[in-house]
Amino acid sequence: MSVLFVGDSQLKYLHHVQLEDNTAVRCTSGFRVEQMWALFSGIVKDHDIIVLHAGTNNVPREEPSTTLHRYQHLLKIIWTSNPTARIIASAVLPRDYNVFEGARNNVGYIDGCNRRAQEINDGLKMIASRSTQLEFCPHPSFGVDRRTANRRLLSRDGLHLTRRGIQQLHDDIQVLVSRIRSSMCVRAPSYQPESVCEDREDPIPTDYRDALLRTTQPTVIPEFTADLDDEIIWPSLPRKV
Repeated sequence: MSVLFVGDSQLKYLHHVQLEDNTAVRCTSGFRVEQMWALFSGIVKDHDIIVLHAGTNNVPREEPSTTLHRYQHLLKIIWTSNPTARIIASAVLPRDYNVFEGARNNVGYIDGCNRRAQEINDGLKMIASRSTQLEFCPHPSFGVDRRTANRRLLSRDGLHLTRRGIQQLHDDIQVLVSRIRSSMCVRAPSYQPESVCEDREDPIPTDYRDALLRTTQPTVIPEFTADLDDEIIWPSLPRKV
């Protein structure tokens, strides 16, 4: 049974974690929920479990309801292409102050981002409770439920992850992956873990401040957005009993 991780720069160094066989990673810095489909549209049918770690870059730009509609649309596209796929929605992580020298921190901005992240997570948790094919991974060690970040798991910029944070993110998700695999009792052919992430050539000690100074823009891709006037409902999905 194969697993695909899809996300933004918080997954950038996931390939340094000891991934299980049948695992692939697709991530690009700066990508938002509505851009994720371009990362894996060509391989979505090849994977049984898809892990979505997205929304961090939506938080400062829009209201939580808009992000949830975009997430809804992405899920619909995935299930249209791969109706049997099991999906894990990884919680949007809280952020903290940037402690690099000279960095400017706005307390209201950080608190606002964490409040919106919590609203997105509450929505994803509700949606997952109504589907047998969607699981929500809450990442309690990061302080998601308290809207306050666990500093030990975040880099000095307050947004990206330390080695310990990357490992914790993976371990949280792996609990759900193992549960899904056990419930389906299916063995897939083995192949070596694969990772294709932007800037993968950078060594793990790369200073996140340097990474944040990069100005290279991602390739322009079509955005997949839902009708934001629609309600967040899932009439076509099976309900959990």
